[in-house]
Amino acid sequence: MDLICRAHQVVEDGFEFFCRRQLVTLFSAPNYCGEFDNAGGMMSVDENLTCSFQ
Repeated sequence: MDLICRAHQVVEDGFEFFCRRQLVTLFSAPNYCGEFDNAGGMMSVDENLTCSFQ
């Protein structure tokens, strides 16, 4: 396994890597509940299983 993607935790930039880039937290709700100044993130996976983030 190369990458585990998890969610349901606010991260400032919408995504954040951990564990030598083998774990990524993805959070898509910007300005969550009006209480956080976070960005929302989106992960795309192409046909070669290459991940990109926006």
